[in-house]
Parts: sequence; structure tokens; C-alpha cells
Amino acid sequence: MKAYHMSPVVHPAGRILEPNGLPKVDEAIEDALEGTRPKGAFSRPHSVYAIQTPDFSLVGMDAGYIYRVEMPEEFERHDLRWIGELQKAHWKPKHDHHPVIARTWPDWTASFVSECCGAYWSGHAFGDAPVWELLAPSATVDAQLSAYIVQATETRGGWNGLK
Repeated sequence: MKAYHMSPVVHPAGRILEPNGLPKVDEAIEDALEGTRPKGAFSRPHSVYAIQTPDFSLVGMDAGYIYRVEMPEEFERHDLRWIGELQKAHWKPKHDHHPVIARTWPDWTASFVSECCGAYWSGHAFGDAPVWELLAPSATVDAQLSAYIVQATETRGGWNGLK
């Protein structure tokens, strides 16, 4: 399956991308996800990430080169919006002086964390607009699509360099 990957590192076509073992979000959230990861599911820190469409504005990246990659036959698809809900709950105590945040963001409770992690790992969409991330033990660079580092915000709605 063809997918898209963003990296601050230049990779030539044909390079096999391997995981770096680093957490991709706050360690409390990665720990919660890893602690609920089903047996046989890919470990997030030990996976290569890609997305189905070239919109990196919602995936937590700042900037990087854009690549088209070939995913291996075995990969997993998860909705990042569940992680977004975990981030809101984790950040709420730091921002609870804002009335809208205090009133609308979820609380970090064991049941809330369990619900979000379970839905993430089961591949359920969060609402009508999922943001699918693909996890695999590796991916192969098919082509470097950007000649320069692209700001993730420039890809909102799909990167113009592909249109």
C-alpha cells in the first residue's frame, strides 16, 4: 500500500525506514497506550509511521520532507483522534484556568484512558473525520516528494506539491 511519511531527514528512494524507538507523544500517553497494547499489536515507539493522505497538519509533526512510501503487507491502521482526546485530558490540568478548556476537555481518569486506548488499538474511528495513522515495523521509500522541508500546517487539506 502506498502511503505518506514526513521526516526531517533526507531519505533516498529504496531506503528501508526503521523505527527510532522514541515516544511520539507525551510519555504518559505513550505509557498508557503501551500498557493497553493488545498482544501481537505493533509497539508505537518501535514502528514506522505513515498516513493515507498527504495532510500532516493533524499528526503532531512540525515540519519535514514528504515521502511516498510502500507499506509492508502487514500494517495497522489507527485513528489519531483518540490520541488527541488523551492529549486534551493530559493537558487539561495545566490549562484549567481557561473556562472553555475546564468545561469541555475530558478528565484524565482510568476509565477515560482505558476507553480511548481500547478504541485506538481496535481501529475504531473517532467521529466522522478520522485521521488514520499506519504503523509497521518498516516502510520503503518510494519517492521523495518535496525538495525542501515543508511545514506541516502547509499540508492542511492535502499537500499542494501533489496537486
